[in-house]
Amino acid sequence: MGMLIACFFLTACGMPSQGVSSNEVSQNITQEKTMAEITDTGEVEFTEELLEKAIFNPGNRYRLAEVMQRAEKGEEITIAYIGGSITAGSLASPQETNCYARKSYAWWQETFPNAAFTYVNAGIGATDSYLGVHRAEEDVISQEPDLVIVEFSVNDYRNHNQESYESLLRKLLTCESEPAVIALLLTMENNNDYGTEHAAVAFKLGVPILDYGVLLSEGDVSWQQIGNADGVHPKNEGHAVIAAVLTGFYRQVYTDMEQILQEDAYVVPESNLTLNRYENARIIYGEELSDSPVNITESEGFITEPVESPLLTEHDGFHTTEGGSMVFTVECRAVGILYMRTTDGTGGQYDVYVDGVLTASMDADFSGGWGNCLEYVECIKTTESAMHTIEIRRQEDSINVALSICGICVAE
Repeated sequence: MGMLIACFFLTACGMPSQGVSSNEVSQNITQEKTMAEITDTGEVEFTEELLEKAIFNPGNRYRLAEVMQRAEKGEEITIAYIGGSITAGSLASPQETNCYARKSYAWWQETFPNAAFTYVNAGIGATDSYLGVHRAEEDVISQEPDLVIVEFSVNDYRNHNQESYESLLRKLLTCESEPAVIALLLTMENNNDYGTEHAAVAFKLGVPILDYGVLLSEGDVSWQQIGNADGVHPKNEGHAVIAAVLTGFYRQVYTDMEQILQEDAYVVPESNLTLNRYENARIIYGEELSDSPVNITESEGFITEPVESPLLTEHDGFHTTEGGSMVFTVECRAVGILYMRTTDGTGGQYDVYVDGVLTASMDADFSGGWGNCLEYVECIKTTESAMHTIEIRRQEDSINVALSICGICVAE
């Protein structure tokens, strides 16, 4: 992936490596400021050359330098992470302390001991940037973040994901707290990821791009050194390397903080790379119907009640154990149905009709799968907002009947 991206963008100039340890790297970066070391990568060698390779594009660093200046003054700083299972810390042991998010967050606490830090980990396993942009307001923006690290390059793969990723970055960059945003590109053992598409968006927006995936794709580190047997999730060593990429970049920015703050302040570019239709998207839950564009006109077999899901906050959804159907109207540009796939063998198959036309199907049965998980179908995506009628109806040949709809994803 890294070589492909390099065909389109310029990387930061690399420094020659002498095969030094991660601690030696951090000492060589600067002697002028007192700051925490680069995250210790243990037996996995992490050199200056690898750090420079992973800093794919430093982007506009002004907002990040501002956060560091405020941290120096001892102010309140909120650092948030949003992504999939790797961000959540899946297969790190122990998950809470050895995930890359917590490890890289520790750099801020150690470097600025007088600041008051808040840590927000909004990683949810098996979710992509489509769900990320819909839940960003509740899970991240509501916390008034000062810095947000965005990671979805392992889970994004659908045609609309570049657009949902751009909408997510723009939603974060333009929110009231005006946070610094970092695009973190990860990959799997087979180097299969969405990094190229994400890098194009981040480059367009001037967002720093940190590419851990390039270290694997170019053979600088091996999956056996840093990854689990599933070929997807890093083990502790991998999380340490990801954190080292982040903290190595932080050290460079902190070193140059005064110079960066003399440059022009960051301005979010007006032009889009994609149609950017999800920037104002949100999830509408059962308890919010009265204050939303969604109006349920018919419901047979569905009840509104709390639905168990991996979402970070419990909400009312729409649940049936009898089959049946549900009809609602909504004025929007885009609509998706967020539902649960379950391994208990009770999940049914349902069709989604938009204005009387079959447009999508939902399969809630995940028997034999790795665990219950969120899934969604996108039913509508247009350029202009219009009123639509959506019907959810159990398929006639569906043996099972259970369906839990967690919420309705709407972009007005």
